[in-house]
Amino acid sequence: MPDAPTLPGSFARDGELLHPSRFTESGWTPDTLMGRYLAGLVAWAAEQHSEPDLQPSRLTVDMFRPAPMGPTMLRTTVVRSGRRIRVVDVDVVVAGVVVCRGSVVFLRRSYMPDSSPWYPAEWSPPVPETLQTMAAVGWEAPWDQRLMGTWGDPHSSRGIWLRETHPFVAGEPLSPFVRVALAVDNANGGINVGPRGLPYINADLTLTLAALPEGDWIGLDPISRAVGEGISVGSVDVYDLRRRIGQVAMIGLVDERTLRPQ
Repeated sequence: MPDAPTLPGSFARDGELLHPSRFTESGWTPDTLMGRYLAGLVAWAAEQHSEPDLQPSRLTVDMFRPAPMGPTMLRTTVVRSGRRIRVVDVDVVVAGVVVCRGSVVFLRRSYMPDSSPWYPAEWSPPVPETLQTMAAVGWEAPWDQRLMGTWGDPHSSRGIWLRETHPFVAGEPLSPFVRVALAVDNANGGINVGPRGLPYINADLTLTLAALPEGDWIGLDPISRAVGEGISVGSVDVYDLRRRIGQVAMIGLVDERTLRPQ
């Protein structure tokens, strides 16, 4: 994360409660949390039950209710803690109501087998510093986002780089797992944005990770999309600056509130 010691955290801790900063507000509904911060909350809470040689390998987040921007409690349950696997469930609770739930699967790191399996071609994107920011296309965000193509152009590259500019919890370091959890909610834009804007709101996300990201930048490369009656599904490869580290799959529900007029 860029050195920004005076910037506020996305959340401030007050005992068992986390208080969101104003910049975490969603663009869909006023006074509700943006989806990326719900994913971050689930990752942050589950990680409290991890240990150094456990790899967070799957994060699933169900965003089934608007999350008011109020004091937030995180309830965690260790569902299973075995020799090679640990599963942690998380409820995100605001004003006594569960507004989001998630689950994280941790696997114990071991070794690479001596084999020659199939492996897809690597992504070869331009480096982030050479690309325009979202501010260049008229949209300010409380993180650094770089476009590899033209925003909204269905024939352009859909890839993006993202870098956090704020701590997640004030006064605490941003972990690699929370960093990537925050970034992958932006896959919705890569999958679904069009010339008039973004006509789908994501209802969930599932992130799978073979490795944690190294460094500040997270790359998202959309690779698949299918649509039905009001529903869009898509998948995105996830990278750091060195390699592919995982994938994210996402379901979108049609919602035209943010579309520009024709």
